[in-house]
Amino acid sequence: MNKSKSKKNRKIIRRILCTAAGVMAAVIFYSAYWFHVIPHRKYSNEDIGICPEAYEIEEADRNIDFRRVKNLRVYLERNGVPLTTDLTEIDQWQGGDTVVWQKHIGIVSDIRNRKGIPFVIHNANPVQLQYEEDILEIWGKIVGHYRMSQ
Repeated sequence: MNKSKSKKNRKIIRRILCTAAGVMAAVIFYSAYWFHVIPHRKYSNEDIGICPEAYEIEEADRNIDFRRVKNLRVYLERNGVPLTTDLTEIDQWQGGDTVVWQKHIGIVSDIRNRKGIPFVIHNANPVQLQYEEDILEIWGKIVGHYRMSQ
């Protein structure tokens, strides 16, 4: 990714984080609008309607279901490309990928630490100082890593 595109993307990400108002799954949703990287609200809601048993939803709520981490994970399992969760395979981790922990979700950044492990764009709380952080190794057990296209 060239520097000017990366700088533009960071401005967009800041706008997304302000719009999403503290919910990481909302950041994922708004990222879909700007980058077309992961499911838009329409597609995840359609998939929930097609196969509600995969989502374990008794009554669908089109206004919130697309923002829940567990539902995004199911959507990505069903429609994305599952990738390694092994951080020793650093060449498999690309900016724009989605990483899922048990109760948290983030977007893999194009910035890497000294070991080559990518940073993650995420929103953990409303007073968070940095939204692009070196947390991939320390947040907890990674339960999913996805890309919407190869």
